[in-house]
Amino acid sequence: MNPTTGSMPSKLMLLPAVVAFTVLSSPLFAADKLEIWPGVSLAGELADNLQQTSATGSDAIGFFGIGATAMMNAPDRRFSLDYSTDAQVYARNSGLDQLFEDQYVGVHDYERLNALTEVSLNDTFINGQSTFGETLIGNSAASPLLSQALLQNSFLTNAFNLEISHEFGERFLSSISVHQTYFSTGNGQTSESFDQGGNLTLYYRLYPRVLVGPEFDLSDFRFSNQPRADSIQPSLRVNFNLSAELIASVRVGPMLLTSPSGSLLEVGYAVSVSYRSPRWLLSLFSSRAPSISGGVSGIAISQYEGISAQYLLSRWTSVYVNSSFYQLSQSADNGYSIAYSAGVTRRLTRSVSIFGTFIRFETNSPGSSNAVTDMLMMGIKFSPQCWILTF
Repeated sequence: MNPTTGSMPSKLMLLPAVVAFTVLSSPLFAADKLEIWPGVSLAGELADNLQQTSATGSDAIGFFGIGATAMMNAPDRRFSLDYSTDAQVYARNSGLDQLFEDQYVGVHDYERLNALTEVSLNDTFINGQSTFGETLIGNSAASPLLSQALLQNSFLTNAFNLEISHEFGERFLSSISVHQTYFSTGNGQTSESFDQGGNLTLYYRLYPRVLVGPEFDLSDFRFSNQPRADSIQPSLRVNFNLSAELIASVRVGPMLLTSPSGSLLEVGYAVSVSYRSPRWLLSLFSSRAPSISGGVSGIAISQYEGISAQYLLSRWTSVYVNSSFYQLSQSADNGYSIAYSAGVTRRLTRSVSIFGTFIRFETNSPGSSNAVTDMLMMGIKFSPQCWILTF
C-alpha cells in the first residue's frame, strides 16, 4: 500500500462496507420490527475558550441538536444505529455559525450464530469541531477516540471493529477480531493516519467465572506524510465475571514498535472494571497501547485513564460525574487532553427532560501551548414516543 492521501478514504470505507453488507443481509436478521427513537435538544452554552488556544475567546452559543436511534431486537440479535448532528449560533463570533455540519454515527451489532459462536460489530464515525465533540462526552468519560479528536479544532475520524468468538467445549474459548481506525485533520497541518490490524485470543476457563489465556495483537500504521510503522503486542489476558453486577478484565505484555527509523520495546496493558446496580453505574478503564497520533501523523504510544459514575436519584432524576486523561507520546511531542464533566438530568414527562452539564477540557497539542476550556450547557430535550415500522 502506498501511504498517499488519496488512497486512505477508499481503504477506510472498504472493510466496513463489505462487512456491513454481510451483516445486514444475514438470514438471522430475524426481528420483525424496527424501532426509531427520535430526539431533539435545545440548549444554551457558555464557553470561555472557543478555539482551545492560550488566547481566550468566550462566547454564548445557541445549540440545536437532532438525532435518532434505530433498533432491531430478536432473540439472537441486537442491532442499533445512532445518529446525531447540530446547528450552532454564536452571539459574538458569527463566522463560526454552522448548520448541520457536524456528524456522529454509531453502529452496534451483536448476533449469536449458534449455541457456541457469537459475532459483534462496532463502528464509530465523527466529523466535526471541538464544540460538538465536547457535547458527545455525556454521562461517560471521553473515549480514547474522542479524546484524540478533541486535541484538534476540527477532525474526521472513524473506528471499526469486528469480533468473532467461539467456545470449544466447557473449558476453552477463542476470539478473533479485525480493527480499522482512520483520522484526518486540517488545522493548517493536514495529515491523515490509518491503522488496521487483527487480534487473536485463546481462553482457558480456570474457574466458572475466571478466564485466562494468551492474546496476540498486530497492527499496521500508514500515514500521509510519514513512513509506515508496525506494532506487535503479545499479552496475557484475564477476565473476571465476579458477579452479575461486577466485571473486570486485565491484559499486560510487551509491545514492539517498528519503523524505518528503528524499533522500540515498551510495556503495554489494559485494565477495565465495571459495576452496575439498580441505582449505580460505575466504570474504570486504563490502557497503554500503540496508536496513531491524530493531527501530527506518525506512530505513538497512547496512555489513557477514564473513570465515570452515574447515580439514579429517583425514577426521574439522575446525576453523573466523569474524568479522562489521554496522552500521546511521539518523540519530543507529548500531546495530551484532560476532560472533567458533571451533569444532572431531570425527566419532566415521558417525552420531555431538562439537563445541565459542566465540562472542563484541557489540551496541550504538539507545537502549541496549554489551553483550558470551560463550558456550561443547560437545555431541554424532547424524546417522542418511538416510531415502529413492521415488515
